[in-house]
Amino acid sequence: MTLRVKIFLYFILPVLCAITAISLYDSQSDFLVHKKLSDEAFVADTQNAAAVISKGNTEGITLVTSTASVLGTSLFGNRTASVAYMKDMLAKFRNFSGCSISYEPNADFNDMKAYKSLIELRDTPEKLSKNFFDSYDFKNNPTSESMENWVENTQNGRFLCYWKRKNDRLEMEPLVGMESSEYYSGIKNKFLTSNEIGPLITQPNIYNNSVLTVEYAYPIIVDDRFAGEVAFDRNLNYIADMLEKYKSTKDAVFFLISDQSKVISCTKDMSICTASVDDLYTNKDNDTFNTSFLQSKNGKLVRDESVSAQTDFSRFSTLYRDILRNVTKNEYKAANVSFFADEKANLEYAVSFVPMRPSNWILVQIAPKTSLYADLNDTFINSFAEIAAGFAIFLFTLLFSNGFISKIKNATTAAESLAAGKTAVAIKEVPPSRDETAKLNNAMYLLASRIAALVKETKNANYRLLESAEKIT
Repeated sequence: MTLRVKIFLYFILPVLCAITAISLYDSQSDFLVHKKLSDEAFVADTQNAAAVISKGNTEGITLVTSTASVLGTSLFGNRTASVAYMKDMLAKFRNFSGCSISYEPNADFNDMKAYKSLIELRDTPEKLSKNFFDSYDFKNNPTSESMENWVENTQNGRFLCYWKRKNDRLEMEPLVGMESSEYYSGIKNKFLTSNEIGPLITQPNIYNNSVLTVEYAYPIIVDDRFAGEVAFDRNLNYIADMLEKYKSTKDAVFFLISDQSKVISCTKDMSICTASVDDLYTNKDNDTFNTSFLQSKNGKLVRDESVSAQTDFSRFSTLYRDILRNVTKNEYKAANVSFFADEKANLEYAVSFVPMRPSNWILVQIAPKTSLYADLNDTFINSFAEIAAGFAIFLFTLLFSNGFISKIKNATTAAESLAAGKTAVAIKEVPPSRDETAKLNNAMYLLASRIAALVKETKNANYRLLESAEKIT
């Protein structure tokens, strides 16, 4: 085994293997640490965003519960004071866009007086009777509605009041359409069927075809009977902008889903709000949501059955629909990172979701796996750099070893030749150096030169001796 091979086997190779092993171990450890940190950050971003939304819902429920408590006890039947109280609450809590109070027909036995008074305001506002009963205190409360509309929309004097925020001002108008609205019918049916008294958060709906709204409602219960409701409206359009700040990656998508699997908010496209999770289809060519088979009805997106019957849904991708279905069906574990494989697109997505209380909403964040773990590529790059450095050291060592190994090889060859009796040794002198291999090489060169000279001198002496012997004979 040559010296070069020994150096490689006993020095270079072990060092190279050690560097490679250490690099791979560090790479694996760094990968696991960074992956864990990425997963925790992904979950934490989702949880923090959910906490902000939950805080708003808690505020809405607390506000409507306390307000209903006052309006259903000490202020029940005092319509003017109730109107003023609602106005004051809306003025103080600017996160809400509107509020309403409504009684069941003649719940306070004042409908007839209120109706006659509205007719007086419409017909003879300059001459009001002594028994005039102003339910809404029109003198101090601005309204853009005509008295004719108040007469027509308050159902023969029924107490129906809605306050709305308009251009930083509060305006009052009659509450309409509540019988078919969830904030009224939902909470009424909840009490009548189960005798349950508690707050209700409605499904999202589009108000005036532009404002995404949810209502926080609470029943007014008097003498164990349903007497009306109190509700506060909240504009949810702000949620998408807020969620943008909590996205773990630029291409992550947040979905806020209601307890009935309706889309409340989506950072990818707000136009799908109020649609069912089952109706989330995207175009395969540009990943945009396709809503051609949906129609707006009562402030919600629902299927147009005639269009749906003629739609080839196999042309669309069901990526988001399938992921959100898995979330709502508890296929994934909350406060954890789950993965969904889109086999058709050959992509994998990370999913994190947080169930929210007290609304029973679910906040879901979806991000491409490659994007979430993009920083992990640095771990592999560093590892390969370390291994490459090891190979570079190996090559440098080989190149560096050529110089001194060649000197040792030359000296060894010279020694072997001399030992074999060969005096013609092919060894060259190298420049003087403090290097032991150079000294060995030059010493062997000097030894070989001297032996060669001695042999030559001995041969010459033999020649002279032979010549002298021949002359004697």
